[in-house]
Amino acid sequence: MELNLRIKFKKAGIFTGIAVLLLILIVFLPRDVRSENNQMIKMIKMIIPEPGTEVIAKKPIIKCRVAQAVDRDTLVVILDNMDVTAIVIFTEKGFHVKPVAILPSGAHTLMISGVSTAGERFEVSFDFSSRHSTLFDEAYSNNEVTALYDRVMAKSDNLEGEPDGKVEANLTTDNILQTSKWRFLLNSNIRYFDQSTSAFPPPSKGVEIINYLLTAKYRGNELDFTAATGDLQLNESENTVAYLSRRGGQLLLKHKNFNLNSFVVKSDQIFGFDGDLGLEGDLDDHIIGVSGAVNLFSDKLQLKTVYATGSEPGDDFGSWSTSGDKKGNVIGFIMGSHLLDDRVILDAELDFSRYDADTLDEFGSESDKAYRIGGEANIGNYSLRAIYKYTGPEYQVVGNPSIQKDLQGISIQGGTTRENHAVTFSFSQYHDNVKSNPLYSRIKTMAFGGDYNFTGFQAFPMGISFERTSLTSSREPEFTDPIRTYTDTLTGHIAYIRDRLSLGFQAGYGFQEDRISDFNDTTNINLSLSPSYSWDRLSIYPSFSFNRSRAHFTHVNTDTYTTNLSFNGNLIPEKMACEFSGTYNKTTADDNSTDMDTINASTRITYFFTNKFWIMTNPAVALMAQYNQSRDRLFDQEEEEFRILLSFTNNISFSF
Repeated sequence: MELNLRIKFKKAGIFTGIAVLLLILIVFLPRDVRSENNQMIKMIKMIIPEPGTEVIAKKPIIKCRVAQAVDRDTLVVILDNMDVTAIVIFTEKGFHVKPVAILPSGAHTLMISGVSTAGERFEVSFDFSSRHSTLFDEAYSNNEVTALYDRVMAKSDNLEGEPDGKVEANLTTDNILQTSKWRFLLNSNIRYFDQSTSAFPPPSKGVEIINYLLTAKYRGNELDFTAATGDLQLNESENTVAYLSRRGGQLLLKHKNFNLNSFVVKSDQIFGFDGDLGLEGDLDDHIIGVSGAVNLFSDKLQLKTVYATGSEPGDDFGSWSTSGDKKGNVIGFIMGSHLLDDRVILDAELDFSRYDADTLDEFGSESDKAYRIGGEANIGNYSLRAIYKYTGPEYQVVGNPSIQKDLQGISIQGGTTRENHAVTFSFSQYHDNVKSNPLYSRIKTMAFGGDYNFTGFQAFPMGISFERTSLTSSREPEFTDPIRTYTDTLTGHIAYIRDRLSLGFQAGYGFQEDRISDFNDTTNINLSLSPSYSWDRLSIYPSFSFNRSRAHFTHVNTDTYTTNLSFNGNLIPEKMACEFSGTYNKTTADDNSTDMDTINASTRITYFFTNKFWIMTNPAVALMAQYNQSRDRLFDQEEEEFRILLSFTNNISFSF
């Protein structure tokens, strides 16, 4: 009985010891940690706004109270991962800070760290949230005005027709209204322009809205839509609507994994705002399109269809033509897939067009097709991209002049990167006359090459590259000369980089052989040296290059020597800066058929006023000089011009 009691008391003592140890770990240690944190919070306390509360303000003032003296040189204040220490204002009881830019609505974190005058390090953070108004989560307008005034102080006689004075001011404005589900945006650029002589549009004198875009977005539980009007950027696919910049309207709908996009835009270019929204009119001066897409298998596969129709004028902004309008339509089917966590990407496109290049001639519309299929793989240190294209000779799309018709072929690019080595290669082969028209030759263009770069020596990066291109013909009609041209190019580069000094050297050799005629054989050699050096207040960038082109049939060498020099520096730190750039170019031929040189030089001395002067931000005045000269020694001709200008620039930024 006594033995059992001892065992029980012994076990009880063990359990009691464990309990006491756990009590120390659970209670006393966290209390010490919390106590240290509480001391920090007591030492620095955010009083406005109170931690965990929401404040209604676009640029809320944040006030902190400091219980102990803080070494101001060690204080670091970070708001939403942005260091705002430079705008902290100290007071007797602490400090406060007001954001320079409008603070986005939502949650924010203020982190404060430093050392007290007693030598104690501290770091503490506070959380709060903000919104811009009671009605809107965000409601603000960011604006920036840039102004330029140029006055010609002196100029050469051959520049008498140029204006003596010019003033230009540009206003960039970004405006947002946002609630939990709605978001409205207005972006615009407005310009004022005037000069002492007549202006040929563009630009035109006076105030003008250069561009604008008004957008409304709605995000619901299952339905999202976007409506926009103004200057749009449309990009549906490579062979349909691609990089189309026009004025008009657009509507996008998204429901779960379905997307629908429709647009109507003015077919000709519009510069400035003349009251035309790009929405009025018919197909004679508009381009209308619609596309639909569905995403399947967790967005790993997308199927898309595009249709566009309309016409565009024969003469457009910046060009003039006597031909009639261009009119047509296109339908395209696009597939894209992302596999293996986007390491493998496949895409394909099939398109059909009907196009009339000139509505005034006797020929009607032509129908044709285009297709492409490609893939890309990025696995480990290796990458590979291949694409096969076919574009019919009559395939064209309104509003997409970048399409190269009558083309068929394949291109492949790949490479690998190691610790100090990088190797890339490329191959492409394309030909025209895809429908074997007997009236024309078939021209084949082939190119292959690669490059290697080595960075094992940190101070001496180097590399070498090689490329061969060929242009050959086949199926030549009678009385048509064949084409057999081959060009080999070899280049190498090496640089020396140490501290503030950089020295680059590049050499290249090229040989073009025409196997049909000796008249076109040429050799090109180029050498260039590009040193640079930077001091604390001055950076200098000279460069020298030599290029020789040799015509084998005539044995004539044409040499070009080019020398560049540019530098920039601070004459007075943060007050006065200077810049200079100049180029001397000389071209000679050893048969005395060419002997000419040119000089182009410009310099600028700028004085910066105080960072903020009245409502102006960073105003500056500059004295600029420009000089150009060209001489043809064979014909004893010389032209030169110079210009000295006084320029005033300024930025004004404001938001509300």
